[in-house]
Amino acid sequence: MSDSEENGIRTAEILGEVARSFERPEVGVDDDFAQLGANSVALLRLMSAIQEKYDISIDLVDILQIENVAELVKLVNESLAREKGR
Repeated sequence: MSDSEENGIRTAEILGEVARSFERPEVGVDDDFAQLGANSVALLRLMSAIQEKYDISIDLVDILQIENVAELVKLVNESLAREKGR
């Protein structure tokens, strides 16, 4: 599987996790977390789901600074790359 295919699958998976965590029927990559109704409970739920799914560690501070799904995908990709490098 190419990196772009893997990234596309990961993006779709993360979109699903965001939709579940924010209790939305669907979300888009550029959707703003604040407009989706993000709150601390939803963000913690999302952080936990992402960490469990990808077996990575994400800081709460990082999650709180993210504004949209695209930034979350970037954070997950960076975390996966760091974990691979260890």
